[in-house]
Amino acid sequence: MDLESGTHKPYRKPNDEPLYIHVKANHPPTITKHIPTAIEKRIRELSSNEKVFSMAAPPYNAALKKSGYERTITYDDGGAPTTLKKKRKNRQRKSTWFNPPFSRNVETNVGSQFLKLIDRHFPRGSKLRKIFNRNTMKVSYSCMKNMDSIIKSHNARIMRQNNTTTNATKTCNCRDKGACPLHGECLANSIVYEATVTSGSDSRSYIGLTGVTLNLGTATT
Repeated sequence: MDLESGTHKPYRKPNDEPLYIHVKANHPPTITKHIPTAIEKRIRELSSNEKVFSMAAPPYNAALKKSGYERTITYDDGGAPTTLKKKRKNRQRKSTWFNPPFSRNVETNVGSQFLKLIDRHFPRGSKLRKIFNRNTMKVSYSCMKNMDSIIKSHNARIMRQNNTTTNATKTCNCRDKGACPLHGECLANSIVYEATVTSGSDSRSYIGLTGVTLNLGTATT
């Protein structure tokens, strides 16, 4: 925002290049179709006028072209503002959504077949027709994770399991396990310990407590 000129423009971080879903990506057509429109609306809202919009548009048009889109974003304020009509409040209908995962490899129109099944199994006159019909059952495709996110989440889960297993099974770090003062449990923390020192015929006992492991606690005693 420029306070002197009273203008504002879209902000991009230095060396940041916009990146969008490719037009031939494995996504529902409704998503890829509306990407240019959504970008155009966003940049227009962040631009104070058409001149600012024209200066900010080239990187986004280049990113769209790189992703296979033929359309470019243009400044269109929609003309003169019209008188807003008071919207009538309608009672929202309770809907049940079916969200099958989308894939270009599936030739069957899953959404259409689903609605046909609703018509077939819940015809007019059925006791459940009021609940299961085209007005109460909606279909919308969902997107699955890409391979990159699947692999990353899988690796992160394996690493967490390894760390948990390592921390859970490792209870002693003594070089000579047989000489461990706590019989293989020296990595336990929050303990009370007693040490007896004998010299000749005299012996003394020391009782202490530590919030850390025994090795760290006795090292600072």
